[in-house]
Amino acid sequence: MSTNRGKKEATKSKYTTALAALVVAGGFLYSGYSYYKKNILGETEDEIKISDPSSGGNKKRLTFISLVLSESMVESENDKLRLKQFFKDLTNLTVVLHPYLHKQDILKILEIDEEEDGFRIIETTKEESCFHILKQIGSSISIFKSKDFSLNQNEIEEFHLNSFLSNIIDLDNYSSNSEDSEHSDNSTNVYDFLENYVK
Repeated sequence: MSTNRGKKEATKSKYTTALAALVVAGGFLYSGYSYYKKNILGETEDEIKISDPSSGGNKKRLTFISLVLSESMVESENDKLRLKQFFKDLTNLTVVLHPYLHKQDILKILEIDEEEDGFRIIETTKEESCFHILKQIGSSISIFKSKDFSLNQNEIEEFHLNSFLSNIIDLDNYSSNSEDSEHSDNSTNVYDFLENYVK
């Protein structure tokens, strides 16, 4: 009897070990797949519609966008009109305000309702906070204009954004890597860039 009991316990122990190994392997596979989706395919947990020329129609893509809004982006009336429209069209947009801008002023200027239009505005008190917040949010696309900061390029690089974020767009340097690199100020308009993410 004790021999049979011993065999049963040994068999049960083998099944338990095998099951534990399968659970661990499954966890590694899921982690690997999640990493592949986020870092290779650039997918996250929310959706917006973008134009898909290859299919001749519109296609849903998983994308969060974070924008550091600075003074140069709201200088003209045309800028304000375009920004207002993007706030309505990009429901997955998070706006981080440069310290020189204040939430109530932006809401008033653009005549928008933060809760109704479905986006977030985050105020900051110093420039460094903008980059810390971008890292915490971890959006698929993070946009800012380095020339609107008093921090120099080396100081910005010390935040190691590339280690935390997959797509960092510095609009003041972005066009130098594109066909549109002949802009006199070597920068890309934020609204021209965002146009790619609206139906």
